[in-house]
Amino acid sequence: MDNLQDWLEQLPGMGEEVSRNLVLTLIALLILWGLRGIFIPFMLRHTSDVRNRYLWRKTSTYTIFVLGTLFIARLWFSGIQDITTF
Repeated sequence: MDNLQDWLEQLPGMGEEVSRNLVLTLIALLILWGLRGIFIPFMLRHTSDVRNRYLWRKTSTYTIFVLGTLFIARLWFSGIQDITTF
């Protein structure tokens, strides 16, 4: 992570905070994608109804999207921290 952050800091216009936020955003996206990748096959093994599978997929996708958006927005915008406390 330090090598990537150091490389990003050397790019023109990239400060330490921006490069740190980019690395943390990438890590957050990978973790959320991995969690969904673990959850979906587990759910598919335990559900045989096509309608329930569809609903679980859609619900998990929307949930991951909302959680990811809140986390990444909180990371990039300091004023949004008040919204995420509710």
